[in-house]
Amino acid sequence: MKLYNYIICIFLICFSANAQVENEGVFSGQDFSNNLFLFDMESFLSNEEEIELIKTIDDFEKRTSNRLIIVTTSSLGPIESIRDYSDFVRIRFEEITNNNGQIAVFVISCELRKTAISTNEKARMFLTDNECKEIIEDFIIPEMKEGNYFEGVEEGVNKIIHYWDY
Repeated sequence: MKLYNYIICIFLICFSANAQVENEGVFSGQDFSNNLFLFDMESFLSNEEEIELIKTIDDFEKRTSNRLIIVTTSSLGPIESIRDYSDFVRIRFEEITNNNGQIAVFVISCELRKTAISTNEKARMFLTDNECKEIIEDFIIPEMKEGNYFEGVEEGVNKIIHYWDY
């Protein structure tokens, strides 16, 4: 029960963070209230970087109806591995939203120096575990090792979209 409450708190915090970006007028005329894209709980992305990622993901989702969620976190709570954490977030998202489409969750922790991509069964048909591993090892980690956190996230998002879209 504590774990369930923990994830609900994460989503509530993320909703309020997403609402702050929306209320700044950057997306005037666009409705992002029903979309969950980016939860920067580690706060290493600037507002401009968040906006850029949100636009990229929103365009992708409108074109494909696939759901890509990015979570940055400095703690995994009681969960032992970042892979289990990403799976947990994905499963809870599916349960809370009743979403049965293709979903991928991309979790990054700069503090823990770990990242993972979790896909549901439907998404895994197009974005395999091997492709997720390649994206992490060949594109995300090299950027993050250089301290280029946004570039690592951006490269990861672009590669996820590339593999998933074809």
